[in-house]
Amino acid sequence: MNRMIDIVIPHNNEEEFISIAEKLGYSGLFFLYNLNDYLDKYQKLKTQNTKIKIHTGIVVDNKEIHKVKSGIRNENVFIVVKSSTNDKEAIEKLKPDVIFSFEGSIKKDFIHQRASGLNHILCKAAKDKGVMIGFS
Repeated sequence: MNRMIDIVIPHNNEEEFISIAEKLGYSGLFFLYNLNDYLDKYQKLKTQNTKIKIHTGIVVDNKEIHKVKSGIRNENVFIVVKSSTNDKEAIEKLKPDVIFSFEGSIKKDFIHQRASGLNHILCKAAKDKGVMIGFS
């Protein structure tokens, strides 16, 4: 049984993603939307008939996650947070499902290495809180 699922951020091209995923034999797709588009897209995709399972989630920065947690009653909302300057706080206090894009954070490089944004401290905090780390 094939259990391949992909996570994508569509731009009004959901049908195209679904068509390609069905051809590739995926079992599901996760569509991530910003907070403003989520409810509208969620209802629309919920009624769509496809061969694969469609999931939806919200992608936010860590400043918006409080709006998501207080504004949406559905506890099964998949929340993805884009990395920022205070990732440790986001992981420990906000507890999103996934945090990603560490390479995009603006951090000063060290003398002998590049500052990737991800380190052993963040990895341990993510493991302890059950937060997945996403890579593009």
